[in-house]
Amino acid sequence: MKITPERLRLFDGGQLEFQNLRKGHLFRGEIKDLTICGEEIRVSFAWLAKGIGYPPYPTEWVVHEIEDYVASLLMCFVGEIGEGRLMLQLPHVGETAVLFPRNGSKLSPSNVKGLAVEK
Repeated sequence: MKITPERLRLFDGGQLEFQNLRKGHLFRGEIKDLTICGEEIRVSFAWLAKGIGYPPYPTEWVVHEIEDYVASLLMCFVGEIGEGRLMLQLPHVGETAVLFPRNGSKLSPSNVKGLAVEK
């Protein structure tokens, strides 16, 4: 499956969750901007949280320093996994990322320890 800028627009305001079992980390954040730059997909975040207790599953989410997520489109497998989600698998680094549409599953900012939530 090819990712196009038009397809990426469906994820504006959605979330990205990425995990790496080898490194033992799980992150989820609200998407601020998605772009395709050459052969890379680049995601910037409004906020980013780290799942504490992963693996096997997070017992809490804590705010994490915001950094962009970048993946080579030449090195990943992309597929639709239902409910409007796209999964990117990067086997060479042991990472999986899932893009959630704006009206899909969300980690609420109020569930992220240390994140200032606007009222």
